[in-house]
Amino acid sequence: MFLESNSFNKVIFLDIDGVLKPEVVRGRVVKDKYGEIFDQSNVDVLASIIEQTGAKIVISSTWKYDGLDKMKQMWNDRHLPGDVIDITPSEMDVVDAGIEDFYDLVKRGHEIQLWLNNNDFNGNYVIIDDIDDMLDNQANNFVKIDSRIRLNETYIDRIISILNRGTW
Repeated sequence: MFLESNSFNKVIFLDIDGVLKPEVVRGRVVKDKYGEIFDQSNVDVLASIIEQTGAKIVISSTWKYDGLDKMKQMWNDRHLPGDVIDITPSEMDVVDAGIEDFYDLVKRGHEIQLWLNNNDFNGNYVIIDDIDDMLDNQANNFVKIDSRIRLNETYIDRIISILNRGTW
């Protein structure tokens, strides 16, 4: 998919499990038709980041396999902050593009890089994920989240500084 990238210049590549979705050890899990409801405090942090940067969201989580339309519908139905504009390519897309030979060698960073390449995106982006599965050249754009505490105030300044880099 090729997006009109001139309409935005900041992107958040967003993982969901370990970032927004609560880790349930004991207790009742609250669900809707999309699955577990995200922790409101984590959603509030995401809202603050978007408010201060104007960034758009690309889902890089395995939730993307439900498809872009379902991700957009979930965002709308749950009244989540920001605009989901796309999902990253799959492992097979990376293999088909000749970046890796086998799907089990594909890192999430490859999927993100393929999205960046396919969309000729040269704005600011941040990768928010709890698993370090990125490429070396993405280190300055990667914020590794501790899945035990998920996306919280601890990460806001770093994420905002990455997204607002060079825009002051």
